[in-house]
Amino acid sequence: MYVSTLASYIKATGGELEICAVFPDGKVKINHFEDLQSRG
Repeated sequence: MYVSTLASYIKATGGELEICAVFPDGKVKINHFEDLQSRG
């Protein structure tokens, strides 16, 4: 499944997809996909 497809399903049900990478020193939110979605 594509991330964009999953995001669309979640958005259709009223939610928002957030992707986060977890490292021993902390978490990093991945925002790169937001840029791809706006290019459509």
